[in-house]
Parts: sequence; C-alpha cells; structure tokens
Amino acid sequence: MTRGSIFSTRADNRRVFAAAERLAGFSMSMSSLEALTDHRELDPDGIRRPSPLHGQDPQKAQITRILFKAMDRKWVLVGLHTARVAAGAVLTLSPDRGRYANTVRGSLAAFLAVSEGCLSLYNRYGSDGADQAAMQALAPAAFGRLGGSKTVENAAIWYTGIQGVLSYTVAGVAKLLGQDWRRGTAVEGILRTNAYGHETLWRFLSAHPRISKALTWGTVLWELSYPLALLPLPALTKMYSASAMVFHFANAHFMGLGRFAWAFASLHPAITAIADPRRPVSSSQLPKTAVSAMAVATGALGASAVLRNLNLRSLPFGWHREKVASGNSLAIQHRKGTGAYLLIIEAGLGAPSESYQWFFNSLCESSTFSVLMYERAGYGASKLARKNKKHWTLEAAVDDLESIATEYAHAGQRVVMIGHSMGGELIRRLIKRDPSLVDLTILIDSTNVNQFVDGPLSRSDIQNLEDSFRVQRNRTIVGLGGLMNPTPSANDLPRFVRKRGVSAERNHRLWTAALREYRGLLRDLPEKQIELFEGAVPRLVYAAQTTMELETTRLLQEQLFHSGINPLRDSRAGVETVPGRHDTMFTTPEHGVLLAQRVLSAVESTGRR
Repeated sequence: MTRGSIFSTRADNRRVFAAAERLAGFSMSMSSLEALTDHRELDPDGIRRPSPLHGQDPQKAQITRILFKAMDRKWVLVGLHTARVAAGAVLTLSPDRGRYANTVRGSLAAFLAVSEGCLSLYNRYGSDGADQAAMQALAPAAFGRLGGSKTVENAAIWYTGIQGVLSYTVAGVAKLLGQDWRRGTAVEGILRTNAYGHETLWRFLSAHPRISKALTWGTVLWELSYPLALLPLPALTKMYSASAMVFHFANAHFMGLGRFAWAFASLHPAITAIADPRRPVSSSQLPKTAVSAMAVATGALGASAVLRNLNLRSLPFGWHREKVASGNSLAIQHRKGTGAYLLIIEAGLGAPSESYQWFFNSLCESSTFSVLMYERAGYGASKLARKNKKHWTLEAAVDDLESIATEYAHAGQRVVMIGHSMGGELIRRLIKRDPSLVDLTILIDSTNVNQFVDGPLSRSDIQNLEDSFRVQRNRTIVGLGGLMNPTPSANDLPRFVRKRGVSAERNHRLWTAALREYRGLLRDLPEKQIELFEGAVPRLVYAAQTTMELETTRLLQEQLFHSGINPLRDSRAGVETVPGRHDTMFTTPEHGVLLAQRVLSAVESTGRR
C-alpha cells in the first residue's frame, strides 16, 4: 500500500472514474439528444449556431477560424451530436472490465470533453452549467485513465473532488452577494419567472413568506458550508452528497433543470473518495491539500483581478487621455477627419467602449468625418477625480460631454451626437442646457426618462435593475469576476479589443460606474412625465427590432422622435427599426456595420437639406 495513493489499488481509482463517467456520459448524451430532437436549432439561423460573421472575423486566431469552418455545416453538427450520444451511451451502459476497457473508456471520455469544448466555443451562447459540470468529471477521468500511472489517477480524482466542492461553495458566495438572496426572496422570485418558474410552488411560498425566507437562506448556508463535506467523517460526507442529490432533483422537477442532477452527481464519487478517512492519504493529507487548493484558487482569482484592473487602467493603442474642466481624466479615441462633421459616440449604461468598436471602425472606414468615442469617468482608463466622487450627479457626466464637444469641434464643423441607451439621455440633457452645441442628434435605442415616471417600469423593475448592478459590483470587488463567463455580446467583439472588453465585464470599475450613474438618474427623476425636447431639435431615432416588437417600449421610442419640434419629422416616417437586440445592435459585426452605414447615410442626407 503506497502512502501517496487514494486507494490501495488502481482498480479502486478506476471505480471512481467509472461512476463519474456513467453519470456524466448520460448527461452528455441527453444534451446532444436535445440538440438532435429539435434539429432546427442546428440550422444556419438556429440558436446552436454562431452569428453569421462570428467565425469569419479575420482577426480571430487561425485555429478558431479553422474550427468554425469545419463545424459550420448542419450535417457535421448532426454527426458530432450523434457520435456524442453513442459515446455517452457506451460510457453509461458498458462494464468497466476487459483488456482494452481502460483505454476505450478513457478515449470516449476525452472525446466527449474535447467535443464539448469545441461546441462551447462554436455555439452562439456557449454551454450550460450541466455540460460544464460533466466536462469537469470527464476530462480528468480521461487524463487519469490514459495517463499511465497511479500518480496521474490520484491527481485526476483530487481535481474533480475539489472542483465539485468549489462549485457549491462559490455558488453560495455569489448568492450571498445578491440582495434578493440576503432578503430571503430570491427563490420565490425565480419560481415566478417564465424560464424557471413553477406556479404552484410560487403561490405556496408567496403565501408563506417565512418558509420562503428559510428556503432561500438554507440554500445559501448549505452551499457555503460545503467544504465540511471533505472532513474525515463518512456520515457527514454522505449527508452532503444526499442533500445535493435532493437539491438537484428538486431543481429538475420544479425548474426543469433535468440534466443538472446527473451532471453534478458525477462529481460526487471523487468527493467521497478524497474524504474517506479509511484511506491513508485522507486523515493526514486531505486538510492540508484542501486548504492549499482553495488558497491557490483564491490567490489566482485575486491575481487575475489585479491584472485586469491594471490592464483596464492602461490606455488602449491609439487612445489618449485628456483632463477636462471637471477635473476628470477621460480616455478618448479620436479619428480626425477632413469632413464637415464631428460624430461623437455616447455609450450606454454599463457598456464598455469595446462594445462600439465595430460601429466606430465602420464610421471611420466609410467616411471622411471626424469620429470620437470616449470612456466616461470611472469606466476603463478614464479617471473620476477624487473631489467629484462624494457629491456626483448625472449632470457631472453632462459637463464632461460638453467639454468634449467644445474642445474637439473645429470651426465650421457640425456636431452630430450619437447616443445609445443612457447615452441618449445624457445628450438630451446637454441639448436642454445648450442647444447650440449640437447640430444633429441620433438616438439609438435610447433611454426615455419618462419610462421611470408612471411608465411601463414598475417600482420592482427599477429596484431589480439597481440590485443587478450592485450584485455584479460586489462579485467583482471580491475577485469573483474571473469566474464569470463572457457574455455572448463580448464574444462577438473584434479580436483586438475582445480581451479588454471581457476584462471590463469582469472588473468592478465598470459595475461601480454603472451603479453610480443609475443612482444618479433615479435621484434626478422628474415628479411627472415631461416634454423631452423643447424648441427645434433635429433628431433621428433608431430602435432595435426587439424593442419595436413590444408596444410599451415602441411607444417610448416614438415619443423620443415626436416630442417637441423635430425639423426632420416631415422627411422621416418616424422611428427606424434596425436588426438585433438592445445589447447586440452594436456588438455583432453585421449589426454594427449596418447601423454605421445607415447613420452615415442619414447624416449625409440631412446635410443636403
């Protein structure tokens, strides 16, 4: 018996692998069967395919373009998913014995893990939590079986076991940072949604708030305490594994997360193995190893957070920093053109500047106009002066926008302000202050301040948005940003800015600035609905297709166009619809380029009037 082994024989190690493979293989088979059952999702415009230009970005890595080209056929995807169903079935049903069983099972586990990685990279929305958990069981099992030594097997089991414990513990920490979880209302809120709701249980919890609060806090405390499962107490380990199965099967029944039960169950054989006190390694090495592993993970998260912060504070290539009248230092990207217009892009709330790079590049490449984009104070490489932090208001952001327009508009140059989301509200406020600074306003899916005053947003909706910014800020402040998956929008950004865009989403500066601006907006709300524009203000309004499909949001956009006197009203039919959603109309290459072309065409046509 070797002191450093988890089990007395390698056959015992492989029993752990076999148990994990059966459960994870079944989960992977179900995942691919779902894709094959509704094969229309694999069509070119299906949700399991990327955006049309996603794999054609010439700035993507060569290996990524090769992968996209190889997979970007429906028959290839159908074949791949069919093979995954077969591989998962073999792992689930076949016995783990025979001369070649170890090699065959290791190869099948490796195939499922690698194919899952490829599909996650290829799919428009990546992979879900069940597939990620199953991958954490299958990839180490493949290494363990094919590694050729007991040391590799032991390392694989330790990895899976620690990952399993961390998956619960980190989920508990993330929940603890959410205000709804701390208030004890999160479970009830989830059960009320269309996606994960269960009306009967929701009504029961609504009628029994104490039970709802106990269930919510019980979930958080149970997840936070999961490292106790690694104590050398077999009964305690079994209790945690049993409670985890109850948790996952309850979620499967009430929330429809069926595959999660099998996928997360595949992590528990390894947790049980490394916690068993009857094995020589458990009593003496487990506590030190578990603490060391968690310390390394914590240190890695902290180091990555520091590096992200330093990277974001550094100016991107081609940008410069300028101190404006307020004392803030703003990071600016400015293409100085020879045309008659200066186009200033005002970003949305909580949107990194990288989200507008396709749009900015297309404006520059397709015109001779001057084009400027900047990061508001607190975002990215811009700095909010210390004196401005304590008594900050939304008007302070308008001050900076006014400084930009005054500084960069040359004599005889007409200023066109392009505002997305909250950026449109900042432009509206600047026009109210000094209409002479802006010759043409272009609002793109802009915020309408009246939506917060007797509008379609309820008090709960307004509070929930603030809570979401607060949760993201808290998560990133404590260093958990590194665990956040990049949003689909970030994955579509140009390659040379994508890394910085993802870093911005994972950094507390973006969420702190967004929360500060949103609170500033709420503090300045009028008591009743207002006339948005006074006097003659030339403006064009564009809205995302999904915005125009909903009557309440469509009416808000139409109000932006028709409010007050709009000299362009007679020449325009009204709000123009553009493809995409509020968060993708700039970030995907085809949408960003198309929107830029339409904006340039509109600017040129209004200039000829």
